[in-house]
Amino acid sequence: MFTVPTQFAELPKSALDNFVKLTSVQLDSAKKLADLQFGATQELIADSLKSIESLAIVKNVPTALSLQAAAKPVVAKTVAYTKSVYEVLAVAGAEIKTLAESQAAEVGKQVTDAIEKATEKAPAGTEPAVAFVKSVLSAGTTVVDQVSKSTKQALATADASVAAAFAALEKPLAQA
Repeated sequence: MFTVPTQFAELPKSALDNFVKLTSVQLDSAKKLADLQFGATQELIADSLKSIESLAIVKNVPTALSLQAAAKPVVAKTVAYTKSVYEVLAVAGAEIKTLAESQAAEVGKQVTDAIEKATEKAPAGTEPAVAFVKSVLSAGTTVVDQVSKSTKQALATADASVAAAFAALEKPLAQA
């Protein structure tokens, strides 16, 4: 009769725990984004009303030009809003990545432990098969590590590019 190793029996519980954590991260991020959107909408409505009132009193060119200068704070708010949305999504992505990495590490450890226990009880003459399974597991682990490193480098590059883009957008606004 086949018995399920304890490591494999614990996988569903671990997966459920990670699902609960993932759902929590997603709900927290959705709440932050909704709060951010609500605040931005309130500001947009207030700014729009001020702009409409300002347009009603335009009687000459200098007044119209001064209204154009008043548009810069709106651009600054838009950049700040976009940056805030990016930050919320980046934090959520980092938390999700951490959960995925911990789950993958846990599953990898459990599989390795199960294979080690199984090889202890393997009949004589199965050493080549056991060595093959261990080799495949090692190669798979190496591939996952390389993909993880490449992904981290790509994310770091993307984050640096986004930070540079925000800095480039904010610099002219700060000078004005």
